[in-house]
Amino acid sequence: MLASAISGCSIMTHPQEPVAYQAISFDSTEIGRLPANFSTTLTGGGEPVSWVVREDPTAPESHRVLVQESSDDTSYHFPLCVYDKLVAKDVAVEVKWKALSGKVDEAGGVVLRYTPENYYIARANVLEDNVDLFKTVKGKRYMIEEV
Repeated sequence: MLASAISGCSIMTHPQEPVAYQAISFDSTEIGRLPANFSTTLTGGGEPVSWVVREDPTAPESHRVLVQESSDDTSYHFPLCVYDKLVAKDVAVEVKWKALSGKVDEAGGVVLRYTPENYYIARANVLEDNVDLFKTVKGKRYMIEEV
């Protein structure tokens, strides 16, 4: 579940302009829809991804959250949701997320320096009890560090 910009959401504005703190909320998004200014993609194989807004009474602050609902169990399947409205550099990003289910992965994270097929991702995985930093180049993921 996503409350900000994750399991692959990227925030990007013109690099020369200072950007004030920005909170991303899904309060005005219709339940069952992808929020405005977001696009979805998939690195790896498997079925298309499904990102939609759902209600979650356990979520902090707003109870509308972004959820990745695909249940594809392909092992090299990385659904991404990208915030298209902002391009920035030298940013601090905070994401609140909750793992709901999964057989291959139960994970969420933040995508950095996103371009299709090339990006970095910091990902926490409940099933593996770890946090990893990956670099993806031409759709192939390489681990940089794991804790």
